[in-house]
Amino acid sequence: MTMNIKFSAKPKESLKILINMQSEFKNSVLVSFLLSIRKILYKFRNTKIRFLYQMLHFLYLFVVQLIFSGYLPATVKFGENVFFPHGLNGIFISGSAEIGEGSIIYQQVTIGSTFLDGGGCLGAPVIGKNCILGAGCKVIGNIRIGDNVKIATNVSVNKDVPANYTVVPSKPRYLKREIEE
Repeated sequence: MTMNIKFSAKPKESLKILINMQSEFKNSVLVSFLLSIRKILYKFRNTKIRFLYQMLHFLYLFVVQLIFSGYLPATVKFGENVFFPHGLNGIFISGSAEIGEGSIIYQQVTIGSTFLDGGGCLGAPVIGKNCILGAGCKVIGNIRIGDNVKIATNVSVNKDVPANYTVVPSKPRYLKREIEE
């Protein structure tokens, strides 16, 4: 079963994180629950009631991970119309990442931060407008992906990519294995 999910940057629309799934699963209690939690998390993200926020955030992430096998914190900054053609299947997005409007993210994609040994974050990727991230690609570190960039399937990116480029995997190398008899 495939599920299309669109995100929007407008405050009221961005709270409807699972809007396409709601149309596929009419009156779904789970989708309504996740939308409610997302609204609360968005509204109280800078609150002084830190304990309540952390509890709700944990509950939200637990349900998203359990049901959709993905990791999508409420702190991710989305542009308008970010599209997930296959739902959140195996997608991991760092909480401090930014994703530009009109981007398409396929299944099993990782958008991750770089951390120091002491626990400090060096930064997360900033992905430009109208980017396509192919299935299984990894975008890791404090890097910038320019506008209109296409990242092919199973490519690992850890350096900045200028606008209007396509990133493809390197040529495979064959290493002869010597077998001792």
